[in-house]
Amino acid sequence: MKLIQIKYIYSFLLLIIFFSACEKALIEPNKSSSAEKNFEIFWNDINNTYPFFSYDKVDWQSVYNSNRPLVNASTTDDELFEIFKNMLRPLLDGHISLKKPNGVTWANERHYEYSSNFSSSLVRGRYLNNKVNFVTAPDYSDKNKTDTIIRYGFINNNILYFHVGTFLTNLPVRDTLRNIVNRNPQLIGVIMDMRNNGGGVLSSAQKLASYFTGTTQLYGYLKNKTGPLDNNFSDAYGLYTQGDGRGSFGTKPVAILTNRYDFSATEHFVMATKDLPNVTSIGDTTGGAFSPIIQRSLPNGIQYTVVSSITTDKHNNVFEKTGLAPEIYKTLTTTDFLAGKDPLIDAAIKNITK
Repeated sequence: MKLIQIKYIYSFLLLIIFFSACEKALIEPNKSSSAEKNFEIFWNDINNTYPFFSYDKVDWQSVYNSNRPLVNASTTDDELFEIFKNMLRPLLDGHISLKKPNGVTWANERHYEYSSNFSSSLVRGRYLNNKVNFVTAPDYSDKNKTDTIIRYGFINNNILYFHVGTFLTNLPVRDTLRNIVNRNPQLIGVIMDMRNNGGGVLSSAQKLASYFTGTTQLYGYLKNKTGPLDNNFSDAYGLYTQGDGRGSFGTKPVAILTNRYDFSATEHFVMATKDLPNVTSIGDTTGGAFSPIIQRSLPNGIQYTVVSSITTDKHNNVFEKTGLAPEIYKTLTTTDFLAGKDPLIDAAIKNITK
């Protein structure tokens, strides 16, 4: 049975959305397909696709040797699902997940180990005097959440606070930001709050980054896994911001706030802007999941997601797993919250007004 590659998506926190959106496009389960056959397809596909075995220090052949004897003609799909979970756990990648035909989902999520360092109510009440503007997007894919994509307001009337909640929409985030800036010539800087942005449409992040880079600029490289060996990769191709020639933010100071819940397309935005002299990143390290998700379906109906590429910055540094560290490390503690303070916002204001 040929594996079906459905599509790519640059997001970590949206695996459940991804499964739901693609469910109808997948093949129907083949109840006559044996557990042994599904195991072999699964193991071989991960073997040929996953690019980070050496980073994770995982011997995938040993994983096969340990788990293959557990599978036989009487193995149920539920038992096979549990075997797959145990096989995937050592792979330290948040894009990896499994889903049963009945909808039960497992994801190798790591971000819950960390504090989000973010409180929208604190920002709204303490820093924006409850004067917040909302920008919504009817095409937002996560119907379980509000369709509000952007929240913005002004600090001391001369610093723009601009929170981007997701890139999983066709909302023109760059144009929205540019229009606000153009209407407010008194601005001395902007706080780009990217906290809790799980990613989405890569081109949207690249367009937003271009508002700060000014033009289309190289910021990284991507190479695809092409076979089972550690050195089986395609030639790397460039990743670029997407300038439109309609002007940029200029050289005024920019503070970008990050946390461990920032993934994928959001990390591309941070990577694309991190070397700019007027940009300072503040907060916590990003999640460390840059590469696009590929979804697969096995003959028995079990679906899974995996990555097949390695992303680097323009200096060929790999930040997968580790994430992008901020220039200024700040955290929001319970004590800070109860005192009505957000140290990330405070550091951003200090950096812009110095």
